[in-house]
Amino acid sequence: MESTVSKKKTIISYIISFAFIIAMITASVILKDREIILPEVAAMAIAMWVWRDEGWIRQPFKIFLVPSITALIGFVVNQLPISYLSILHIF
Repeated sequence: MESTVSKKKTIISYIISFAFIIAMITASVILKDREIILPEVAAMAIAMWVWRDEGWIRQPFKIFLVPSITALIGFVVNQLPISYLSILHIF
């Protein structure tokens, strides 16, 4: 399969993707919170921006939005001052 994306665009895509991932890591180190690093978002950044996988690119907004929202929900739940055992007692 021949790619119609130029070499310059591919290099720029790599740079942007890795800069995004490094920004997540930097924020994590500065804020001393490892949960800021979201591997699912990093994987999507590489798949959509670098590899340009057609299956991933069809609806990039939805592909980015849904996992980002679920990651945000998980992050917020982990920040709550309650233990998981107390949640289990409720149900």
